[in-house]
Amino acid sequence: MIVTPHLILRPWRASDLEPFAQQNAGPEATRFLNGVFTRAQSDACVAPIGQHLAEGNPVRRHILYRLAQP
Repeated sequence: MIVTPHLILRPWRASDLEPFAQQNAGPEATRFLNGVFTRAQSDACVAPIGQHLAEGNPVRRHILYRLAQP
C-alpha cells in the first residue's frame, strides 16, 4: 500500500467490483475501450489478475490498485 497526504493506493477488495462495474458502464469512462461493459464483462477484466495473485504468483505485468481518499 502507498499512502500520501492526498491518496491511498491499495490492493483491490471484493467491495471494489461494484463501483468498478458502474464506472465501466458509463460511455465517458469507456469511450476508448470499444464501448460500455456489462457487469460480467467488467468482472472478467479483474478476474485473471485476482486469480494470478490468489495462486501466489508474483505480480509481473498486471498490478491492480484502487485509489481511495485518505
